[in-house]
Amino acid sequence: MEVTLPSGNTVTFRDKMMRDDIIAGRRALRLVTNPDGSRVTDASLTDSVRTAVYRQMIVRWSFGPQVPADCHGDAGLADRMLNGYLDEDDGPMLDLAIQPWVEKIMADPAFARNAAVHTATGVRVSAQDETALAALLATGEFTAAEPGPKPASGRPLTAISSSAAPDGLTTTERVPTP
Repeated sequence: MEVTLPSGNTVTFRDKMMRDDIIAGRRALRLVTNPDGSRVTDASLTDSVRTAVYRQMIVRWSFGPQVPADCHGDAGLADRMLNGYLDEDDGPMLDLAIQPWVEKIMADPAFARNAAVHTATGVRVSAQDETALAALLATGEFTAAEPGPKPASGRPLTAISSSAAPDGLTTTERVPTP
């Protein structure tokens, strides 16, 4: 897929997303648990997935011969490359182009199990098991949740962390607030 940006530059992506791309996108997501047990999130969960998609799937662009994948695992260098080339008009255009891939990465049919919503932030979490869910609900900071809303693509928006955290959380989702 080739995208022509408002600046006139072009970005070419691989046509097909592979399992490795999905895993890389899910590894980009984090839910931070502080030593006191409180959880910290911000609105950059989707940005992290987008950046992972860019690093994995851009095969060519008109900004120069090197693409983010050429940074050989140095995510910081790849991010600086992306952020240094994409201006305020090009960035959102590229984000729209890859949105179907972002939604696919963030979709998880297992998300409905052991789901809870953090009442202050609207962040949806999926506990590792029923015991971990009960512990979350006992804090008073979470309420039990049904499966989340679905975007236009029909897939639920979820974000999967790469491994289970010590507190048993494995999944997060930004749930729109009414």
